[in-house]
Amino acid sequence: MCLHGHTVWKWCSQPTLKYGMLVGDFMLGSNILLSGNNYAKISLLFRFMNMGMVERSSFFRIQDSYYVDSINDFLNEKRAKLITQLHPKGPVVILGDARVDSPGFCVQYCTYTAMDNDSLDIWHGSKNLGKKVLTAGQQKGCSLLQMWNKDICNHFWYCCKTADHYEDFFDMWTGLLHHVTGEHSWALVGEQREGVDPAGLRGTPESY
Repeated sequence: MCLHGHTVWKWCSQPTLKYGMLVGDFMLGSNILLSGNNYAKISLLFRFMNMGMVERSSFFRIQDSYYVDSINDFLNEKRAKLITQLHPKGPVVILGDARVDSPGFCVQYCTYTAMDNDSLDIWHGSKNLGKKVLTAGQQKGCSLLQMWNKDICNHFWYCCKTADHYEDFFDMWTGLLHHVTGEHSWALVGEQREGVDPAGLRGTPESY
């Protein structure tokens, strides 16, 4: 400033938005919210690093003014789109699961996930299949199944990924019964069919 109190030159470490809001404050506030963190933890981190941090009151004021309504609008838009896609199917079966910040504590930060049963998670299906194969392999005379566990799960993934409908999946999946006995071609619906061998089943000599 000059001797008469006039501002000659002004410098700011970050751009400013309308009404003088700092871009860094706005972005920091949005990223804290969208990343699932909370103000107290990030503020403590910045204090340990001796860095400047947006004030708590400013953070919540910006959140209430800009973030909450935008997130709700986006959520409602995605929800309406999904409902429109599911409507032609008629009745649907929805699977749900909730996750809270800590077991037995505040449900304020509960996240609930819902999923159509027809888009059922393949990872969980493969995991459950592996457990069942493991259990079956512990029975007397079935220890050989333990060596096939990984290949069986891989074959399950392949069938789910490539099958267009239930019949295709069933044809490929039941082919596993032939592979594990060393048979790599078999009759299917009156014709000879070469077995699908995506998981390296043919190359497992322990099965023979």
